[in-house]
Amino acid sequence: MSSPAYQPLFPEHPDDSLAIPSAFTSGDGSTSGSTSDLSKVTTRKSIDVVQLDDPEHADGYPLLPGQLSRAEKADLGLLGEDDEPEFPEGGYGWVVVLSAGLFSFSTFGYFNCWIFQEYYSKTVLKGYSSTDISWVGSSQYAILCLLGIISGRLADHGYIRVPALIATLLFVGIQISLAQATKYWQILLGQGVGLGVTGTFMFFPAATAVSHFFKKRIGIAQAIFMSFGSLGSIVLPIITNQLLIKVGFQWTMRIMGFIILGTTTVANILLRSRLPAKKERGKIFDLKAFKNATYALYVLAIFVSFLGINTLAMYLDYAAVASGISPSFAPFLMTISNSGAVFGRIGAGLLGAYIGPMNVLIIYGILSAIVTFVWPFAIKAKGSAVVVSLCYGMFSGGFEGYMAVPAAYMAKSGEVGQLIGMMLTISGVAQLIGPPTAGALIDSSGAFYTVAGYSGGVVLLACVFLELSVYKGIGKWWGKY
Repeated sequence: MSSPAYQPLFPEHPDDSLAIPSAFTSGDGSTSGSTSDLSKVTTRKSIDVVQLDDPEHADGYPLLPGQLSRAEKADLGLLGEDDEPEFPEGGYGWVVVLSAGLFSFSTFGYFNCWIFQEYYSKTVLKGYSSTDISWVGSSQYAILCLLGIISGRLADHGYIRVPALIATLLFVGIQISLAQATKYWQILLGQGVGLGVTGTFMFFPAATAVSHFFKKRIGIAQAIFMSFGSLGSIVLPIITNQLLIKVGFQWTMRIMGFIILGTTTVANILLRSRLPAKKERGKIFDLKAFKNATYALYVLAIFVSFLGINTLAMYLDYAAVASGISPSFAPFLMTISNSGAVFGRIGAGLLGAYIGPMNVLIIYGILSAIVTFVWPFAIKAKGSAVVVSLCYGMFSGGFEGYMAVPAAYMAKSGEVGQLIGMMLTISGVAQLIGPPTAGALIDSSGAFYTVAGYSGGVVLLACVFLELSVYKGIGKWWGKY
């Protein structure tokens, strides 16, 4: 595309494409004043319609009167901190996606490997209620989300590799030390709180680093590295279950620690950041962001969804055994579910390119709710239990793996960690109370129908809030968003 023409700013310079007023020059004609002042007096003659194949404007949006392209600002020395950086949309970014994927494998993949509900109820924590035991599993996942605002904000300010390395060493140490745990409070503090705290400082720096390399393709990049979490949820339950049978609890905890040490060592070596750190310290939790109704409704929707979307995952094998399915087969239902999540997350990334990330969440949320409603009726036979597990993993996995993408699209450079972190911190509260609430319903009613109705209902309510967010964002009920 040819260089645009500029209209003269002052009549004494009729032939200049860009004129600088005397207020910005010194006596010898050299410029003075800030570049931000210069940008205020630079204007266009008319709107230039940008071609979609123009590499400077790959997003396809037209420039408005008075608006310069990034390349033109760079030529004039007018780039400021508020200007969005260029993103390579690939290159070493795919290596960083692999690094983030290995962290996801070791944190989300391991946390989703919650086959301990059935095991603890019959061995180490025999005599404790379903609610008590579920606090361990819900705590690690919830704390990972709750502290996302801190780890995400640190990542925005450039603290990526060091926190990830320190957290990795602590995570592995806690995991190995769990071999000595014999009491409920030890397991809750170690497996629930300890792994949750260290996990957040492993996962979020890597996730933020991915946003340094991708903007247009951030949806598919996040879907790919989150699918590693699903892969971990397939592999790690099988390994854990077999180890518990063959070598017992203590050596299972130790061996799992060394496996995670191997994956996270590679992840730390590959992890890189690219963009300069955000200079302004600002607030960790910025309430001004919630003045944007689109973002506020989106965060509310994710919060509500977390009250119920993970219920089936927490009680899948437990409900299967209670319904008459063999205890040796029941743990494989979670593996089947996590296999579906791999395809669900990659599918969400591909679908999002056509209909937008918010619409993907709505579709996957509705389908997750339907499967949750059906779950108690289908869990009584192996064939139907396999189908429900696969569908649940595909839809809920796609939802959870893609839930941060809208925030990444809304954020400016240097704010990705903060907006995603605030969303996950708020929704982490729901994750903390959701599974125990479901456990209390099971303990009080003795049936899984009540908890299915509760969980499916809150996920549908979340979809309503997502639809309202779409309406506030684009002014209509359906459209790419």
